[in-house]
Amino acid sequence: MTLAEYVEKYGKSVKTDLHKSTGLRWQTIHDIAEGRSVPRLETAKKLAAATGGEVTVVDLLGLQGLIDVELDATGS
Repeated sequence: MTLAEYVEKYGKSVKTDLHKSTGLRWQTIHDIAEGRSVPRLETAKKLAAATGGEVTVVDLLGLQGLIDVELDATGS
């Protein structure tokens, strides 16, 4: 699930909740959710934890397609 999907599922006020629980700037969370920026690894970990894993580090860093390709290539 993307951060944008998470926000859509729980409502825009969830950005404020994420801001409070992670200590990240609200604007940073907004920019990530809107696809304007990609978080650093530590930021992605904070957001993944704050969403209870509904949004993963892989989702936040945009690595899902790469991981799927890697798994296909290895036959796993």
